[in-house]
Formats: sequence, C-alpha cells, structure tokens
Amino acid sequence: MSLLRAENLGKDFTVRKGLLRREKRVIAFDGLNFSLEAGQTLAVVGESGSGKSSLAKVLTGIDTPDRGRLWLDGEDLASPAVRKTLHRHVRMIFQDPYGSLNPRVRVNRLLEEPLRINTDLNAQERRQRVNETLLKVGLRPELADRFPHAFSGGQRQRIAIARALVLEPKLIVADEPISALDVSVQAQVLNLLIDLQKQLDLAYVFISHDLGIVKHLSNQVLVLYLGRLMEYGDTDAVFAKPFHPYTEALLAATPQFRHQIQGQHVVKGELPSLLKVPPGCPFHKRCPYATARCAEEQPASRPLKGRLVACHYAEERAG
Repeated sequence: MSLLRAENLGKDFTVRKGLLRREKRVIAFDGLNFSLEAGQTLAVVGESGSGKSSLAKVLTGIDTPDRGRLWLDGEDLASPAVRKTLHRHVRMIFQDPYGSLNPRVRVNRLLEEPLRINTDLNAQERRQRVNETLLKVGLRPELADRFPHAFSGGQRQRIAIARALVLEPKLIVADEPISALDVSVQAQVLNLLIDLQKQLDLAYVFISHDLGIVKHLSNQVLVLYLGRLMEYGDTDAVFAKPFHPYTEALLAATPQFRHQIQGQHVVKGELPSLLKVPPGCPFHKRCPYATARCAEEQPASRPLKGRLVACHYAEERAG
C-alpha cells in the first residue's frame, strides 16, 4: 500500500480583478494522479506558477482540495477525523529559513510547542525529544536556548528541519528547502535530508527548480505546467528519455542534461498567466512540435511505458 496516493486531485482559488472587483475562478492544479511509498522521494518540478506550492499546501492540510481524493497510509484525507491529526503525520519545510522561524521565540520553545499541542508528553519528555531531534540534524542541544538570529542560514534550516521532525512524521513536504542557502551549505543540508530519510524511513515530496538535485534525490518526478500534469514517472527513466516536450525543454535548459536531449527543444515565449490558460494543450503555444490538434484538444494524461504523459503524440516520442 502506498503511503500517499492522489487521484484526480484539483484545487481552485478565486481572484478579484477590475474596477468592479469581479471574481474569477482560477485553477491552481487539476487532474493530478500520483503515489509515493514510504522511504522514497517524489520531486515536483515546473516553472513558477505551475501549481507546485498550491499542491504543497493541499498535501499538508493548509488547504483542502476541491476535486479528487487523497489518501495517507490508506486513510482518506476527506475524513474530518483524519484531517484533525494530519499535521502530526505530514510536516513541511519552507524555503526561507529566515522567515519561517519566529525571531522572538527561542529554539527550544519553537520545537517544544508542537509537542505540547499534539502529544501527551510531559515537560521532561518534551525536552528530551527536542534534544534528540537537534542531535539528529547536527546541532548541539545546549544551543536551544538561543533565538534564531544567533544562527547562520544553514543552521536555521537545520532548526526548521528539526521542527518538521519533532512529531515523528511519515511524510515531509519540502518546498525549495535549500534554494535560499549559500552554495557552500546547500550540499550539507541536502546530505542531511538524505541521511534522515534512510534513518527514519521518511517519505519526501520535494519541490525544486534544480533538476540536478531532483535527479540525485528523487525516485519519481512529477512535471507540472500551469497546474496540469505533463509527465510523471520514474526519475531515471524520465530524465533518460522524456516523452513530453515540456519535460524535454526543462532538461535542455539545464547544462548538466543538455547534451542528452535530441530534437527541437527551444521553448518559445513566456509562461501564460493562470488567468488566461490557452485552450487545448496548455503548452501548445510554446511547444515546437505543436499541431492544430494541440490548439483545439486538451490531451488527457494516460499510461505509457510505466509513466503518465499528457501529450497527443507521446507514443511517437516514446518510439
């Protein structure tokens, strides 16, 4: 049984525009299908505005989905009883280690507060759990009575990771967790996440723009464009031979993978606004392979050689 499974998952939000502040419904993401096993990593990639952060908010219970179903460890998250305890089992690591920690609260209190609210541990047991968690992320427990400003960016992100771990979750959603750090400490934090996953059998949903890190860290990759699934499958297989032109374009834009991509992979124009998603395939106006059919008919995501692809001509590209 998969730890996490999504079926036709969708989320909308409402924006107000114009002098009359008229409301318009915007699709953040729609029709997403994926699953994740314990101890594995699902990477979510795509340009800004593709729905990655909106998906993260749904997975962590910050928002509720408008369509589809989501299961965690076989339990339907639509159930009020399951949602009530979701924040114990699914935790989040945010991008900015400076903004995600309250500067007026000492580290020991930052870590102990989730335990006080969500567990029956007494004060001594809470302190012990906090100290053990700090050691897991490579920080000395005696530093815990300091405020966040006393730490470097890498240390603050370790504190944020400790806060995510302290409730012993099953799944961690990491939204660009190293992009705000200096290059010199990015590898250290990334290696920490890998070590913690092995030690604790954690599952990660890892949101990133860095395809090199995605290739190194993830077992599966979910490629989003304007909130729609373009391609989803085993990371090594997708990177070796992408079936969707958008996946091909993302890889071709990364020097590390550019040499292995064949074809017309130059993407035209800018990413459209979610307020004006093109008809047909949402990628067709930027796709070098687009035909008249692409402009008229939106392709459904369908299984192909062990992955899901939403392209009219995926079979031809798969060979």
